[in-house]
Amino acid sequence: SGAAILPKAKACPAVPGEVPVGTPTIYAQVNSASSIYASSGVKPEEVNLVLLNGGINDIGFPLIVDPFTKEKNLIKLSKKFCLEEMEKLLLTLNKTFPKADLVVTGYYPMISRKTDPEFLTKLIRAFFGLPKGNDLLRQAAKKQKEQLKRAERTNDVNLMQSNWLIDRLAILSDVWKRTSDADLEAAVSRINSRSDSLPGPGTRAVFVKVNFLPEECYGASNTHLWKITGSGGGIGNLETDDQMFSQRAETCRLVAADLNSRAKLICPIAGTGHPNLSGSKKYADAIMDQLKCLLAGPC
Repeated sequence: SGAAILPKAKACPAVPGEVPVGTPTIYAQVNSASSIYASSGVKPEEVNLVLLNGGINDIGFPLIVDPFTKEKNLIKLSKKFCLEEMEKLLLTLNKTFPKADLVVTGYYPMISRKTDPEFLTKLIRAFFGLPKGNDLLRQAAKKQKEQLKRAERTNDVNLMQSNWLIDRLAILSDVWKRTSDADLEAAVSRINSRSDSLPGPGTRAVFVKVNFLPEECYGASNTHLWKITGSGGGIGNLETDDQMFSQRAETCRLVAADLNSRAKLICPIAGTGHPNLSGSKKYADAIMDQLKCLLAGPC
């Protein structure tokens, strides 16, 4: 949880995988897998499938749910990590496991206009902490008042009824989804077109696109994402509806001394915003469709 693509080389912390820290990075995980297989007598060329994603943790999830993030910054960061760094990572994977198909999954829009404002407020306060979270919500409330005044001047009924914060984050989520999909797919295409990659017969890299409907986004009526449901007393004691919550909370308590203040705050609710059982099934179905396509021949 929390793993980033970069840096390439960094010592892995002695904490369980549910603890949301940036290490072991994906490069470190590749090296670890290679070592574990070697110690088990598995040759690199015997590995025939690598399933991965990456990029969002390098960019930072809070950036996508900060209503004052500029679209151009999100687009710039997506290009750096989902395109350029993903291409380098895939090339490393291809050299490490030369006969493996590389399956890269895309991301999903976090917020839509179907998101419940109450759940969104909890999300912002949780991931930014109370001081900054409340400040963001105050700024958003100011924008809402300005929007209402404009709507009254122009007698725009739709604008009067819209929620500035929801609308703004829905736009950012759409930018993230479209841009990251395009960049990840481009990274895959670049790998497939390189003469120095994918040398094995029939091996290839593929991109798996996963689409979430507006009502399947965070805090919506048919959400496919785990969400914050309440508080056990204070912002640092939030509760989520994912099945790992109780176990993760205990794990986080045991390793608290190894975490910084932000990690301590986020650790118990690290499942927030990740696919729930319905969302996971949607991912699994999309991946299986792509694997069937790989087995059948050119996709």
